[in-house]
Amino acid sequence: MDLEKLASDLSKKHGRRIARHEAISAALYPRVLDDYWVHLSRYEDVSILDSPTYFYGLDPGQEVWVDLEPGKTLVISLSAVGEANEDGWRTVYFEVNGHGRQVTVRDRSRASTTAERRKADKGDPKQIGATMPGMVIALHVKVGQRVEAGTPVMTLEAMKMETVVRAGTAGTVKEVVPGLRAAVQAGDLLAVVD
Repeated sequence: MDLEKLASDLSKKHGRRIARHEAISAALYPRVLDDYWVHLSRYEDVSILDSPTYFYGLDPGQEVWVDLEPGKTLVISLSAVGEANEDGWRTVYFEVNGHGRQVTVRDRSRASTTAERRKADKGDPKQIGATMPGMVIALHVKVGQRVEAGTPVMTLEAMKMETVVRAGTAGTVKEVVPGLRAAVQAGDLLAVVD
């Protein structure tokens, strides 16, 4: 087993430096480590949360202290949880060190009338993700078409502002996910170039 090559390949795939001990773990448990790194890139390091908070969340009015590193602590308190919309999304209101924040999260206990959007894997250069929420107003490529890095793939529009999304790598368009006039959110998978 060439651990240096494995570490190099994994670094390219996941967009982070892979240490020798991580390469050894990946050689022994490839799927487990791959799932872990995907989770880490999506949610960051959740090991800083205590187990009850991680598994069950907070109740409104509850406060938790999260130690990021010595001398750096976040005080997080849950203010309120909004009602779920028709697509199964809720707005969660909370405070971080006394400053109000809000985030929209999926309520997995509710059945959604729309299919869950696929997200682009940030560590995979073949996957092209939406850089902003908006609507697809132009498709510039078709499945099977050969593209070069920088080739326009589609155009998104939000509040009269247009953004051209371009291929990050050369290859053949394997998949175009949303159709014309589809609404997308930031991070949604738009296309795959193989």
